[in-house]
Amino acid sequence: MDLFSRINQNFFSVLSCPNKQIYLDALFIIYNNLDSVEDNFQGERELIIERLENYFIYKNEDLVDEENISHHTARQKASSVIRTLINTGWVGEEELGNYRTSINLYDHSIIVLEALEKIINGNKLEYTSEISAISALINAYDEDDDPLGILEQAYEKTISLNRRLRSLKANIYRYYYDITREKNANILPHILEKLLIEYKNNFFDLAYFNLKTKDSLPKHKRIILKRMYEIGGSDVRLDILAKKVVDYGRITDYDTAFNYIVKRISTIRDSFENLENLMGAIDKKNEQYIGAATNKILFLTSNTNDVEGLFNKIFKIVVDSNESVFNYNELFNFTHSRNLDTESLYTERKDRVFAQIDEIDYSVTIPEYLMQEKTANLFKSSIYGKHAIDRYVLLLLEDKTEVESKNLILETIEDYTRLILIFLYSRANGIHYCIEVTEEVVNNGYARYKNFIIRRK
Repeated sequence: MDLFSRINQNFFSVLSCPNKQIYLDALFIIYNNLDSVEDNFQGERELIIERLENYFIYKNEDLVDEENISHHTARQKASSVIRTLINTGWVGEEELGNYRTSINLYDHSIIVLEALEKIINGNKLEYTSEISAISALINAYDEDDDPLGILEQAYEKTISLNRRLRSLKANIYRYYYDITREKNANILPHILEKLLIEYKNNFFDLAYFNLKTKDSLPKHKRIILKRMYEIGGSDVRLDILAKKVVDYGRITDYDTAFNYIVKRISTIRDSFENLENLMGAIDKKNEQYIGAATNKILFLTSNTNDVEGLFNKIFKIVVDSNESVFNYNELFNFTHSRNLDTESLYTERKDRVFAQIDEIDYSVTIPEYLMQEKTANLFKSSIYGKHAIDRYVLLLLEDKTEVESKNLILETIEDYTRLILIFLYSRANGIHYCIEVTEEVVNNGYARYKNFIIRRK
């Protein structure tokens, strides 16, 4: 498949150049204006120029085109943008007569802009409506009422559902990667916001939760599989469908049309048989992400000294010491290393070395600061466990039935950590509380997140 035999070679250049945001804004201005007229994504050039002029007057940004020419007036900028979009194959011009010219969006441009609009707006995926629609189509299957059309619609919706669920699973990795690469303890509020707002909204939203808990997935699955086995197991029905494919001119050869129908039925059947496995894989990915978030929180809260501070301490010790008597081996472990290559694969024999156990020296005195540091670390590990968080929540609730997270005081790292862990542990086994996330976005301390209500079970 040669993509660039169908679209301009420079089609994507406008999305990677220094003016990419301006071009993207301009494309959506054209898209929204042409979508609102009756001529099917076609509009007069002067109308589009006027809309772009208003944009540049409000935006007031410099524009340097591909010929390195700087434009100053809003009309010059608008005309330059139109010219660039024509040259890169996003829009075309058509002479209407009477000195009038129209701007048209190409079909591939419309497809790309619709996809970008969904990404920008963060459109949520719907799963339950797809499953119920497939179930209704399959249940209404009738040889006398366009059976091929019903089968094709069910097939397309099944492919769409699978693609959406697989996309949900694959995109969790992006959040997992963002969490694991963080190094600084100061990003705890950022982790909280990512966890409670962005991650939940984009992935484990109400639609997926309903798919797993409230909606009758087994009922729809049972109906779909039963009908698919009935249709696929009937030579008469398969013959009718294959002949329909040939009659409609989609495929001329009967045997090829027959295999075409069998493949579509098998795809629908196999997809729903494996649907619960796919959802299990999504849940496993979710647990992996939540586990990474929890481990990162505990790691950041147990390492108070950052790398920069550690090196500064080492340098201070070296600078303040007497070089003639200072033992660098106490700070660094120097060793002689060599690279192993294809010319050096010989493994040197080594005598067996028997380990000797050293006696414990009870006369060694442990510094007070070290004892306090170890005690503090032990204390941290004890307050961040699942049962410790459960006891902490019950202490917060006392004689109340519920507490809102926005009313909790967030001042220290421990406070932020507890808030995140309250959210993470809410669905764990053996926990005596549950949470309900609301639509209210609150600012608490340095964190911004959707408020959630903590209730006693």
